[in-house]
Amino acid sequence: YPCLSSSGSGNECFRLDQKCNGFRDCNDGTDESECPFFNETEIIDFKLYRFNRMQRLYENVWLWKDINIGPHGHFIFTLPVPERPALWMVSALGVSPKTGFGLLRSPLVYSGVRPIYMNVEMPTTCRQGEQVGIRVTVFNYMLKAVEVMVILSHSPNHKFIHVETLGFVEAYNPRTSQKEHQLLVWIKPQDAVQVHLPIVPTILGDVKVNIKVVSQIARDEVSRVIRVE
Repeated sequence: YPCLSSSGSGNECFRLDQKCNGFRDCNDGTDESECPFFNETEIIDFKLYRFNRMQRLYENVWLWKDINIGPHGHFIFTLPVPERPALWMVSALGVSPKTGFGLLRSPLVYSGVRPIYMNVEMPTTCRQGEQVGIRVTVFNYMLKAVEVMVILSHSPNHKFIHVETLGFVEAYNPRTSQKEHQLLVWIKPQDAVQVHLPIVPTILGDVKVNIKVVSQIARDEVSRVIRVE
């Protein structure tokens, strides 16, 4: 198919399979004209690989507890609170052979939001000698900016890969070190910062990776295990 115009340096024709393929094969964009409307939010890849920080699915059974109050009229127990930042509404019901069925007059409000929260994303398996990227997202839920130290703990089972100038990293022989690595980041109020930590495991089997964030207000620590085959 011919292009409508040509400057002499580009293609003057395009093939049928080049029509509406997302690339300008003609200088004037003739091959990308009169294409059907395409909504990127409807494609499967967008739904599979999008990164959304908003959670709408919560496991609300962590506080479901069946207890016997007994003659004292109260019962004290402890439960581990989920790490995810959320506002929980806690209610209660009771059954008694004398007074019957009762409900709490108004639910209790519990805030599980921490000042500093960290989310770590990394693969669960890799091959021997493969470079692994760890994405650490640090959230600041406070109303003031804060400095946070992101720490990759020392381990004899993995090495840190140094990223050179302009983001260049050698694929087969990168510069590595096995010491503890620290990175100081500045996070604005009610904002988040992503930190990428490239590593390479040095042994086969399960390798434990420990990452910490430390600030003057709070700290958090996450450990992940990657299987090296």
